[in-house]
Amino acid sequence: MEKERLIRLTAALYKITEGFPDREPLRTSLREKALNILGCKVLLLADNPVIEERRRGQIVDCLLQEASCLEAYFELAKKQPWAEGQYLDVLSREYEKIKEEAVRVGEKKIVKTGEKEERPLTKEKREAKEKPTRPSLEKLKKPRHKKIIKILEEQESAQVKDFEKYFPGLTKRTLRRDMHYLLGLGMVKRVGDKSNTFYQLK
Repeated sequence: MEKERLIRLTAALYKITEGFPDREPLRTSLREKALNILGCKVLLLADNPVIEERRRGQIVDCLLQEASCLEAYFELAKKQPWAEGQYLDVLSREYEKIKEEAVRVGEKKIVKTGEKEERPLTKEKREAKEKPTRPSLEKLKKPRHKKIIKILEEQESAQVKDFEKYFPGLTKRTLRRDMHYLLGLGMVKRVGDKSNTFYQLK
């Protein structure tokens, strides 16, 4: 039943993105993330009692990272003239539920053949599992992106206009593209809306 629901959700995402331009990268990215989430979720639904805890944790981490990227893509898609914002909101809520379910599955006690049942995860491990691993600064290609991360480490949150004083030669449009890129990597998150939009480290 759960598998069928996820398949229907993936099909709905495909249907909604049919309205996107054929060569629009966002269309391909949304579908790719949805398929990756479907694959991870199917593996978790198998609920094989002999799956190693580390393997289960890797699947959960992968699912959470893909879902976080998908969430950022939804936000970007909502700002496009050819996207149906109301339908994207529904999809976003459904994928948020999948993230919550994945965390619960990752917390289940795993019984290994011939071994005792393992203890439940501690609060620290549970919080670490819920928070996707942020890529290291070394993976960022542009020095500007590294500087943005360092600024957010110092200020905790900032708006696009706040970055203008650090990058006087750049337009707001370029800075917004930078933030969308970092959102897609799962390194930052967006808080607020419209003129009250702030960015923070994840």
